[in-house]
Amino acid sequence: MVNEPTLAEWRHLYDLAARIKTMAPWGWMDETDVFGVQDPVSGETGYVSIMGALGEHLAVTAYLGTKTLYEFWEFQDEDSSYWPDGHLLEMPQLQVSFLGRDELEPADRALMKQLGLTFRGKQAYPVFRSYLPGYVPVLLNAPEARFMTHILEQVLDVAPRIREDDAILLPGDDDTYLVRVAHMQGDQLMWEDTAVHLSPPDYEPLPISVDTQVLETLKKQKPGSLELEVDLILIPARVQEKADERPRFPYALGVIDARTGFIFGIPLLTVETSLEEMWARVPDTFVHVLADHKLAPYQVTVPTGFLLELLTPVSTALGFKLRQSDDMPQLRAAVDSLFQSLAGD
Repeated sequence: MVNEPTLAEWRHLYDLAARIKTMAPWGWMDETDVFGVQDPVSGETGYVSIMGALGEHLAVTAYLGTKTLYEFWEFQDEDSSYWPDGHLLEMPQLQVSFLGRDELEPADRALMKQLGLTFRGKQAYPVFRSYLPGYVPVLLNAPEARFMTHILEQVLDVAPRIREDDAILLPGDDDTYLVRVAHMQGDQLMWEDTAVHLSPPDYEPLPISVDTQVLETLKKQKPGSLELEVDLILIPARVQEKADERPRFPYALGVIDARTGFIFGIPLLTVETSLEEMWARVPDTFVHVLADHKLAPYQVTVPTGFLLELLTPVSTALGFKLRQSDDMPQLRAAVDSLFQSLAGD
């Protein structure tokens, strides 16, 4: 396809990845040792994080844009129970990770075979992915591959210098970053260190809208002793309506009876325009599950602070107790059963 990298571009990427694997910058860098690389074509900056200090997941990731960088820091700084598991992979990013042979997908195997590449050893196979919120990770397209080439080349330049003097990562205050920027000199790209001061982005409030007519109907119901367990779960399945569109992940809003395990609803949501837009639909989706089953819960338990915030307006309107807890056995059992059925077990 026109938007795919050439075989020569792929070969260069695999060569760069192999050099990084040999250098092993995770031996002296943590994932919070972040520096930027500006794309010479688009002007977008990818903020590079080296993963693998604990030896579990070896990767080079570039978080795309200032907003994503600050989301990364929020994820690092927030109480671990605020965001759902896997939220880091809901951030826009380009990544090369080093996996075992048995972890490769058919597309990776086919590409390596086409290039005649072989790798040996544990966590030896470079796997390149583009991540977008709510979408299935896919191989890099041509512009992404070219940007990733610059990123890996700059890792090879910057990481050894950080090993000698990690002060280069701190060219100013906490909001000032080392960013590698290129300019043309003749027909060559010349890279230089720059200190870029960033300002935290302004976050727009989620455009939450709940069906007021349904809400008023629910207010008329007398609360009983019903307790619910509720979670928003990313489903590891592909949703793809057209062959030429990027496949998406569906999310399920599980609404479970905390005593019996009865499933009142698992309505599916997908990203249409943005992850934030999908999140904004969660309260209304929950309200409609309550209305469909004429439920007047006394208490609703959710696992994350994020979901607690999303459902607080509904809790306030309907008067039920909303609490956060990891102890949700009925919902976990329902999710496990769902995942087993998807896996064909």
